[in-house]
Amino acid sequence: MPVMAGPFAAADFEKLVPKDKKLSAEWIRLLTERGEPEWLRGENLKHIGMPVGGICCGQVYLSGDGRLWHWDIFNQGVKTASNGPHYKKPMPTDSGIGLGFALRTRSAGKETVRTLDRSGFSEIRFRGAYPMGFVDYADDYCPVDVSLEAFSPFCPLEVDDSSLPLTVMRYTVRNPSATPVEVSLASRLPNPVLQHSGPDGAAEFVNTLGHRNGATYVHYTVGTNAEEPVAEARPDVVFEDFESETYENWTVEGTAFGKGPVLAAKLPKYQRKMGAKGKRLVNSHNTRKGQNAGKGDADVGVMTSEPFTIERRYIYALVGGGANAKRVSLQLLIGDKVVAKLAGKNKNAMTRESFTVGQYEGQTARLRIVDSATGSWGNIGVDHIVFSDQSANGNEPLEQRADMGDMTLAVLDAGESVFGAAATPDDGSDPFFDAGAETARSATKDRPVGAVSKTLSLQPGEEATVSFAVAWRFPNQRMPLPDIKDKGHYYANRFPSSLAVVMQHAADHDAAYARTRLWHDTWYDSTLPHWLLDRTFINTSILASGTCLRFESGRLWGWEGVGWGCGDTVCGSQKARGHPYGRPAECRPLAT
Repeated sequence: MPVMAGPFAAADFEKLVPKDKKLSAEWIRLLTERGEPEWLRGENLKHIGMPVGGICCGQVYLSGDGRLWHWDIFNQGVKTASNGPHYKKPMPTDSGIGLGFALRTRSAGKETVRTLDRSGFSEIRFRGAYPMGFVDYADDYCPVDVSLEAFSPFCPLEVDDSSLPLTVMRYTVRNPSATPVEVSLASRLPNPVLQHSGPDGAAEFVNTLGHRNGATYVHYTVGTNAEEPVAEARPDVVFEDFESETYENWTVEGTAFGKGPVLAAKLPKYQRKMGAKGKRLVNSHNTRKGQNAGKGDADVGVMTSEPFTIERRYIYALVGGGANAKRVSLQLLIGDKVVAKLAGKNKNAMTRESFTVGQYEGQTARLRIVDSATGSWGNIGVDHIVFSDQSANGNEPLEQRADMGDMTLAVLDAGESVFGAAATPDDGSDPFFDAGAETARSATKDRPVGAVSKTLSLQPGEEATVSFAVAWRFPNQRMPLPDIKDKGHYYANRFPSSLAVVMQHAADHDAAYARTRLWHDTWYDSTLPHWLLDRTFINTSILASGTCLRFESGRLWGWEGVGWGCGDTVCGSQKARGHPYGRPAECRPLAT
């Protein structure tokens, strides 16, 4: 709807609000017309983030091209307030945890595989109509049409049924062609537990494939990797601080790393907050010859340290940059074998990461910094390498970490032509659609990637629906305000695991979808303008954002502004906004 007001002169604003708004008759007419549902395309999809998690269960966004992102479920408190980093510069919608969905088609002897996002389809449109997000996919070279309905069950007056730590991705595929098409839909996810802290040798990633209650799932957990305690921690040894102008004691190949560590003060503006320990650091994002941001990742190279003897339990370092450890990483070599890797998180800012090396004590090792990637996030930052008896997390007990918990990925079908794998192969075969092992374990930083899929045949004009669910349980919520003693999540009291969430929903999926869809259809079955119906319901969507928390005690908490950390608490004006929720059990805590 175009905005038609003005023109204005400076004198019009001698008072705070001009008496004459100079609104055109055409604009006023458009304001009151019923209009059409708003579908977004092209550049308008770039920064879309619609909440699609359960009420007070963290925050998960649906992007404009149908990906799930902004995984604020790990109790890290991602700030979106005006004093946070993302208010003026929104987060990129690729800031996810590796969860992806894909489509494979086989027709007339031809096979195609494409991801269900902007990389796989040339024509995508999005409609946000909370509690449901809709995405349509089309491409001239794809023999089927695909549509997505993304939601978390939303059932008015049923608070618990609307408060599941779960998101459903419901894909409908239609064959408009004159020939039969075999269709496979799949999803894959690396083990996301300890997403921020990492295993640090205290845990191993465990993926378990299962079939139960009409669902095929991969359950992502971690197991304890206990070590003998050290009677007394030995002093730390700084192996490399990168404060010299040259790479002393390192052998350098390629052009990515230049002639020496870069000055942090001379980094391009978008990298100034990498978090170097001193004045210099290693950075393979190469702008030393005037390259722009797009070409800064074009160089490749390798740096290898001199040999050293392992004499502590851990080696930790500041690491940032790309997250693809196969292409960009800090590697630990025992002999000539790479035994572990550290990588960034697709962020410039470096975080402290560690290798667990107690089992190699007394052996000779080397460190190697590798950048063999040339595309987006094809870079690595490294600084301050230390040998220590303490891990990067300060030996915090595993069960107390904020990002300790479990997740489950499922296809809501356990019948024929349903496949799953606890770990996808790393041998060049199709990682999405093949059946695989029922259990996978990894005691390194390499997270095993689980996958589930469903294959079906569509005759001309036929359509079918396949639903996926992803659920989580991360109970260790701690408030950043010292006077707030409440902690934890209410949903964690209700479910012993994310698998239990999926099992409950699988048994009730059809009814939960019908109730959620009925609410959507009833809300929009109105003579009011579509833009007004959309915007009126935005207030309700904040219940599924980081703005609202429900502690393990059942107490409801709301930040005052647009997200986590904005203001101290819900003020009087927000308490008065309980009425749009239509949920007496939830309005009551807000009105007290």
